[in-house]
Amino acid sequence: MADDDTLTLFVSHHSTQIDLALAIERALAERGIKCWIAPRDVPPGEPFDRAIQRAIDNAAGILLLLSKKSDISRHVKRELILADSIDKPIIPLRLEMMTPTELRYFLADSQWIDWSDKDAAVLDALANQAQLYAKSARNAADTDPADDDETGDAGDTATSADPDGTPEPQPASVTEADAPSADEPAETAQAVTETPNPPAAPPRRYPYLASDEGEPTKSKLNIFLAIILGILLLFPAALIFNGITNPIPQEAPRIPRDGIYAEDFGGLIDAALIAELDRKLRDFQAESGVYVHLEIRPTMAPHDEDVEEAADMWRILRNADAMIYVVGDDEMLAIVGEELDETFTTETERAMIAHFEAGRLSEGLNAGVDAVIAELGN
Repeated sequence: MADDDTLTLFVSHHSTQIDLALAIERALAERGIKCWIAPRDVPPGEPFDRAIQRAIDNAAGILLLLSKKSDISRHVKRELILADSIDKPIIPLRLEMMTPTELRYFLADSQWIDWSDKDAAVLDALANQAQLYAKSARNAADTDPADDDETGDAGDTATSADPDGTPEPQPASVTEADAPSADEPAETAQAVTETPNPPAAPPRRYPYLASDEGEPTKSKLNIFLAIILGILLLFPAALIFNGITNPIPQEAPRIPRDGIYAEDFGGLIDAALIAELDRKLRDFQAESGVYVHLEIRPTMAPHDEDVEEAADMWRILRNADAMIYVVGDDEMLAIVGEELDETFTTETERAMIAHFEAGRLSEGLNAGVDAVIAELGN
């Protein structure tokens, strides 16, 4: 296992918790911990199961976002079964007050961390635990049984040598043999131990107001108050000047990271139709700054949530304003977006389904794309 891989936590979560998973991932990254999250980190074109197996193999541990939904998720349970089979440690982060049932076996000897406080201490505890697992994984990877048998206990005290056989000097350290015994005189003990510093004087409560005698002086008090008054007068002016010279930047329009607006992952429709829909959504984004993504997948697997939850998960991952999500083999469809109300999405989905059921796939996709563009373009 590579050193970089041992610093990674595999995040096991229900797909409806992708927002929280990404937020926790960002916080842990600031603490030096990398996280692997599906589907974000699944390489394009690689099967989910293969990518997940490799990620668990390479991870130092498993961070489980424990909730009522993840407790009954078949896919979360499979991930924990795989992790348990290769002795990967599990860190359960409990998102809500609940007792696991389906996952109880895997968490029997794990110490839970509660997310109820949602403070830095929880994230610090997660990061510390991950570092311990990473160190343990490195030690296991670096240990060579053959070398241990060959060197034995002497390997712990052997000195390194140059190619010509000359031992290199080692850093000096105080050993038990160097330490003074109870029978040695006090002078010897004092030579070995470090002379303690004299106790420091207690700090002054207001050092910036104190005179040489430790008492506040009138002149220094006046200077201090004048500085405070000046700050209070200049601060509003500085804010106004900064607002004029550095106006608050507007949020950049969302665009696809890979430059693709319409994707067909199952080869269900004609490539020319996908290119036409991609061009239409690209032109709309260029004119309005609104990013709408069309995603066509053959099946819902490996996700076990409803189609709207899956659609919103992919919308968040792609940082899109709206998502048109079509699942061909499962015959499911969902339109989600921050600015789209339920009445509009329900009516548009029904219109698209009517076209699909009549065998008019091209008309149905174009109808959905045109309706979302018209709604968000107003």
